[in-house]
Amino acid sequence: MNGNTALDIIMDRLARTSTDMRASALREMNLLMHTKLEKGPSPPWFLLQDKQASMVTVNGQEYVALPSGFIRFDDDNEVGGLFLYDSAITGPDKWKALTRSGYNKMQNYYYGEDSGSVPEAYDLVMERVYLRPVPDAVYQLRILAYFADVDCVDAASTNLWLTHADDVLVAETAGHMARVHLRNPELAQSIEADRQAARDRVYRAHVAFIESMKSREMGDD
Repeated sequence: MNGNTALDIIMDRLARTSTDMRASALREMNLLMHTKLEKGPSPPWFLLQDKQASMVTVNGQEYVALPSGFIRFDDDNEVGGLFLYDSAITGPDKWKALTRSGYNKMQNYYYGEDSGSVPEAYDLVMERVYLRPVPDAVYQLRILAYFADVDCVDAASTNLWLTHADDVLVAETAGHMARVHLRNPELAQSIEADRQAARDRVYRAHVAFIESMKSREMGDD
């Protein structure tokens, strides 16, 4: 679905045509998307991304910047993390998984470490990835994690949310507009069933994407 179509539906559900309210609905849609939906307990599968381009170490510098839009790692499933490309590995998979540790713990452990070692551990502090041992060369990093989507716009363009969860965005925004802008609890309540149905559908799609075709045995998480 395109952004302009989503806003058309929201305005239809609110029975409004005001251009000012339409602009407010767009602002609220993006706020809800980047807070309630993306930073909730379970970001959806389509926000999992593989970032490499900007993740390059600097010789003698202990950190690299996190790619913009980082939300969190996927702790609940078997995908994601931080990896380092090690050309010394002879096998076809040269991506070495790094272990996350507390910054103070790894700083003390590797204190006085001679140069020449490939980084093995990392921690996230604010918007940086701190590495130990401190990189002694330029290394390519790779991060698989949840990242924020681009904003919705009132135009014939789309984003990941409008592609995979347009019903969630529409229902969340329409319900919020009814409660906060129109102060109409009856209208908000009438939208609630659609909101819950949309959230349930996306949750089931998320579980299906993560678990489909995996062979589980007793004792597996």
